[in-house]
Amino acid sequence: MPVLPKLPRGAEVVAPFPKSIPAVRHVRSTILVASVDNLRHLGYFDAYLPHLPEQHRPMVLESVAAMWVPIDAAHAHYSAIDALALPPSVQIAMGRRAMDRVGRTLLGTSLSVAKQVGATPWTILPHVQRFWDRGYDGGGLAVVKLGPKEARLDVAEFSLCTMAFFRGALLGWVASLTELFCTKAYVHEKGSPHGPHSLSVRLQWV
Repeated sequence: MPVLPKLPRGAEVVAPFPKSIPAVRHVRSTILVASVDNLRHLGYFDAYLPHLPEQHRPMVLESVAAMWVPIDAAHAHYSAIDALALPPSVQIAMGRRAMDRVGRTLLGTSLSVAKQVGATPWTILPHVQRFWDRGYDGGGLAVVKLGPKEARLDVAEFSLCTMAFFRGALLGWVASLTELFCTKAYVHEKGSPHGPHSLSVRLQWV
């Protein structure tokens, strides 16, 4: 199990890593469908397609909603996007757009209930593993409270973290999710503290 680094004074773990974290094995097709839709919408699909190996095209491009897609197909998809060398700002924007599309699917009824009672990001952040598990089969999350409106999210045992585009898109996902409960969110990548299959994100909001 990954071990969180020593916490700064006043920090609090609000969501520890699960006791057991299997390496990621599958990705929900809903996430890949949203990603491919992004490519089409922004005009990158024709440049992306030649980089997607033929054997993975049916699984990536033809999957129906809500099925599990093997992780090797997801790797092929994100590797093909990496080949486009999209700038970080575009990666983050695409992550935001994907979250806007699939967020309600992953969050379910908890989103509408939380917003009715005046929720803040702290309402959702302690439960991110539950929502993560709806989109990914494997990998684990931990959340540390650094201040009243500041947190750190650590992802571990998640091989897609080796993909530059996925890392950028994940920042957009986190920002978009947080902004469901605040005015504006700011996200910054803070490296891979738990090995190459990990990522740490610094999150602040107003």
